[in-house]
Amino acid sequence: MRTAFAAIAAIGLALAYLMTSPSVSLAQKSDRASIHDEEYANLLEDFISVLPNSFDVVGTNTDGSTYRGTAYLSFDPQSGDLSVDWQIAGQRFSGRGPLIGGEFIVDWGQSSPVIYTVQRNGDLFGTWANGEASETLTFAP
Repeated sequence: MRTAFAAIAAIGLALAYLMTSPSVSLAQKSDRASIHDEEYANLLEDFISVLPNSFDVVGTNTDGSTYRGTAYLSFDPQSGDLSVDWQIAGQRFSGRGPLIGGEFIVDWGQSSPVIYTVQRNGDLFGTWANGEASETLTFAP
């Protein structure tokens, strides 16, 4: 019960942040805000229920070049953190962080985190390099 309450509270805080965040476009704000809290809580619960699992990665680097790879995500119910292991162009990267509302904030040892947002279809859209690079993780069972 405490976990459910914390998740719902975090969703409310995340939605409030998204509505006031200058780095999020108006279209993104209205798309995210249109999801009712309960519906979004169910979406996050469904997302966590498929973990651990693999995701296909498609991204764009800061120089505009693209990349593909895989990511393996898992959830630690004790800490509430998600872990991610990426395989990109023969290199392995890993990170860990909290799922706050619909955002997964990954500390991966760089100066700025990867910030993913769980989409309605279960994909994760993320930015890194201070928002100058992006990637999408698509569920690949």
